[in-house]
Amino acid sequence: PGFSFTRISLNQDRIGEEVFRIISQQQHPYKSADLVIPAGPLRRGQSAGAPKYNPAEKKLAIAMYLKDHPTMRVARAGFLNNVQQMGYQAEVVGTPNGDDASFTEVVKTLLNMDVDGVAMWLAVPEAIRLVAGAGIPVVCLHAIAEEPERLGVRSNITEDPLAVAREVSAFFARQLQGRSGSIALTQSGDNLLETGITREFRRLMREACP
Repeated sequence: PGFSFTRISLNQDRIGEEVFRIISQQQHPYKSADLVIPAGPLRRGQSAGAPKYNPAEKKLAIAMYLKDHPTMRVARAGFLNNVQQMGYQAEVVGTPNGDDASFTEVVKTLLNMDVDGVAMWLAVPEAIRLVAGAGIPVVCLHAIAEEPERLGVRSNITEDPLAVAREVSAFFARQLQGRSGSIALTQSGDNLLETGITREFRRLMREACP
């Protein structure tokens, strides 16, 4: 489940073929690979390669369900890019499915990786207790943890469900002006954030598009 960085400088004129060569030569158990490219502006004399990591610096980890899903891969890349810019080391662990037991087992491997902080994409109580009980700070992303203080969650970092619902309902109201029909909704069955967004979205749509 470990994740490592390789520092590579690319010739701008050959970046397409170079990226393809790098990815195709990886001995990787999965069908895809992550390539993290620093997006900051370069000044004369700077290197385009990723900064070298000091092993003495802190290591941050992210734990994800469905970690190879296209949406999760975007979230992983954002996490890794920002951790890299802070000069820390990074680990990514996760499962290809949504099984709590297997997710908790994967999270358990972090205890042997000397991580200094863990970001949980979903708030699985047993996994949180496992990490927080070992004295490692835990923050939850996207999903809202129930009774976070009791579990040992340091922070919940989520979108405001009311704000999301307002923006989405306003968009649909504009698009559907003068028309009639129905809107299909999909959501996770066990995510308090998504449930809250859906509830508010339904209420607002009843007002905007009766």
